[in-house]
Amino acid sequence: MKAYRKKILCFSHLCTPKFITGAEKNFLFFVREIRAWTDAVLVVPNEGMLSAEARKSGVPVIVGNFPPVPRFLWPKASFREELALIESSPSLKDVENVLLREKADLVITNTTIHPIPAIVARKLGIPVAWWIREMIPSKPYYQEVIPFIERHADWIPGSSNAVLRRFSEEKKILIYPSWRSEEHSPESWGAYRDELRRKLGIDKSSLLVGTVAAYILPDKGLEHFVKMALRLCERYDRVRFLSVGSKISPEYFEKCMNLVKSSNYADRFRFLDFTKEIERIYPALDIVVIPSLIEEGFGTTALEGLWFGKPVIAYASGGLKETLGATPYPELLVEKGNLAELQRMASRLIEDKSFRTKAGKGNLEAANRTFGIKSYRRAVKTLLKRMGCFSD
Repeated sequence: MKAYRKKILCFSHLCTPKFITGAEKNFLFFVREIRAWTDAVLVVPNEGMLSAEARKSGVPVIVGNFPPVPRFLWPKASFREELALIESSPSLKDVENVLLREKADLVITNTTIHPIPAIVARKLGIPVAWWIREMIPSKPYYQEVIPFIERHADWIPGSSNAVLRRFSEEKKILIYPSWRSEEHSPESWGAYRDELRRKLGIDKSSLLVGTVAAYILPDKGLEHFVKMALRLCERYDRVRFLSVGSKISPEYFEKCMNLVKSSNYADRFRFLDFTKEIERIYPALDIVVIPSLIEEGFGTTALEGLWFGKPVIAYASGGLKETLGATPYPELLVEKGNLAELQRMASRLIEDKSFRTKAGKGNLEAANRTFGIKSYRRAVKTLLKRMGCFSD
């Protein structure tokens, strides 16, 4: 007799046409994995890169009025006032209709700012896994957010120990992000490196230092990257710099550009828009810098740097401590906001080719060991067992 496959509706908080965030990438990766044992469906608030990628990989998609609630994590009023607004949202009825129509057995909602699917599922008696990917601040307002999530979630998966530390042991489960290297054309990385560097006008003797983000906002630290780079330009003639990310804040991007334009080194900088084809970016880099100024839930771009065998320098922001802490070179994790130390670590890598090579190789080995697909699948199966979707 064929085993019953549970219908899981997996609600993504975002789906934008211009970029795809780490939280979206990792959620789709998870949905693809669990479809081996369940009838999982991705539910998105609108069409975008995520929904296109899902369909391309064979994942069914539902699009509807299922928006996130950013003020749940970035409040403008008291928690109770915000909650009253959420609970009066017309989206609750839309979510209820789709849960009943699809006969959902389980609901998984992605990120702290997507409470509506959890609220509705709890009302209907449908079990909920609420995936936490952000650091929830330790401020008075947020003291009510943690118990609210606990009340509305049967299970709380999280992408780092950092984001899970305040939740109860019996509900939480750590599931680090992972990837499938074969989906990123490793046999073409050498050609991709030459292609992008040629396009950017970077010769083979130059070192390319890059920072990568889905989007460019102040909290992603582009200004810090530029200031570090300008100081390095004074010391090293053969170093060039690349920033990749969607420019969703024109004012902030222009501020960073003005720093470059007013210097004597504008010809050493390159700027590219976000691309989901990361295999066309990372191979061209010699050093990756992630100067995030927010407490990252994990740090997907840092992990991507490890996967591509690159030395990665990052600010010690939230889950980034776990990402780079798993490597043999934790000294490349520097105090958040310490621009001088960021510059010092970059200088060390620029000057020492042997160290660059060892750091890149060690990072790849560490990524395979700690964040590899085998470890990931063990964690996912643990969650599925708890949800009654998988048995040995």
